[in-house]
Amino acid sequence: MKILVPYNGSKFSLDALRLVATMALDPASEILIFNVADRGAGSPLAIHEEKAVRQQEILVFKSAHLKELADELSLWQRECTINYRVHFGSPRESILDVAQEWNADLIVIAAHERSSWGRLMRGSVCQAVLDQAACSVLVVKPTDDVQGGSMGAHGYRVLIPIEGSFYSYETVSWIANQVWKRGTSFKLLMAVPEYKALLSDKLSQLEYNELNQRFLELKQRAFQMLEEHALKLGRQVGNEHVTIEVVPGEPRQVILDAEKQWQPDIITMGSQGHNHFEAFISGSVPKYVVSHCQCSCLIVRRFAGGKPKVKAKNRENIKDILESIHFTPAENEQRETMPHGVVF
Repeated sequence: MKILVPYNGSKFSLDALRLVATMALDPASEILIFNVADRGAGSPLAIHEEKAVRQQEILVFKSAHLKELADELSLWQRECTINYRVHFGSPRESILDVAQEWNADLIVIAAHERSSWGRLMRGSVCQAVLDQAACSVLVVKPTDDVQGGSMGAHGYRVLIPIEGSFYSYETVSWIANQVWKRGTSFKLLMAVPEYKALLSDKLSQLEYNELNQRFLELKQRAFQMLEEHALKLGRQVGNEHVTIEVVPGEPRQVILDAEKQWQPDIITMGSQGHNHFEAFISGSVPKYVVSHCQCSCLIVRRFAGGKPKVKAKNRENIKDILESIHFTPAENEQRETMPHGVVF
């Protein structure tokens, strides 16, 4: 894996580096610490030669500091290749350009304030990276565990909201193919409509009974879908580390309630690729979660080259099912509905 870590000298970006230092990484991983300097450093009236000299001084100074950070990081990630780079220009453009040029797999970027996401999502470097990067992005929020360097000390707690499309399958695949610390646990979560929200005073007893049966089938189908994801993930991380839960309610609130109750270190969501990610991040559920959750967020983007190929059976979208309760029942009618919080 190739990991790009933008560093601007703040304590928040230092927290992001500290998190990278304690990650479980493949020995073949590469880490690039990246700093962006102001293109217009020096007096506005300075002649070109003076600007060049000034920029060279800045380059030497910043490179020396980045080398210290790289040397320190190498003590933690001994098997990884660690480099650093200084770039003159706009931070958001430079980060995106270098990520693409270097073929980064993951950008680890710090959010400067835990409660600043309303502002962050309206026009920051972090927003630009989320909107336009062609690779996955981990936004590190300054929680107490992150600032204290204890996040993931005994393994991470990773919450994975599943919305049911075939992109969810690919997101789980991406997660399963990464190296995780011993003790890391995963919770797969899906929200379904609340039963009372489907009811109407105008329903006859026959319609009520049919709706009740369809709701139970919907809940069972959701469990079956999560079970498939969980088994796929469990083959890589161990079934004992994966739990699933189906919760009736509005998706945004279900996810945030799960964050409060389960207290994950990371919430992971997926996207179709950078060409479609602006629509993803502006969607009501993802945008709301990223804007309001307290923990760090991993946005998995795997398909910069276009749509993935999927089998026909995976094309069924749970969102289509939620829009119309009258779907075809699952093939295995004898299968019992799984209880909440099943541990594999």
